[in-house]
Amino acid sequence: MKKIITFLTLLFLNSCSDSSIIYENNLELQQSDTIKLNQVKIFAETQDSLTVEFSYTYNHSVPANEIKLFVLPDHGYWFTNNVKIQQGTHTARAIIGISKNLMHEDNISESATTKLRFRFDHYQPKKYLGNVWGEDIPYEKLWKLP
Repeated sequence: MKKIITFLTLLFLNSCSDSSIIYENNLELQQSDTIKLNQVKIFAETQDSLTVEFSYTYNHSVPANEIKLFVLPDHGYWFTNNVKIQQGTHTARAIIGISKNLMHEDNISESATTKLRFRFDHYQPKKYLGNVWGEDIPYEKLWKLP
């Protein structure tokens, strides 16, 4: 009977797990810290694009409307949108694609990556002021031109 209950418990837990989650940090934000990446999910993926949905907590002294988040793979053939950061805990999406022009210039049709870089950068209008915080999340992907 105990084996059946254990099996059913494992079956239930596996059915409840979300396989799209590639990163999760359930620890409380420490008082000395001001930014935390809470969770990263793969929302959509094709051979030449990736959409990630992520949750973050931002309690930094730099005004939130001057912070942009970029999610970048670890190769030079990307393009992406930036996400304006707000103070508090929020969920957002970033879309990453590959630069066909750069890949054609280097005469390649595919590129492998091993991580996604989350970079919170400080901007004022038309002026980059530097990186505020960043975290690398392991994620392997073979990017291919369509």
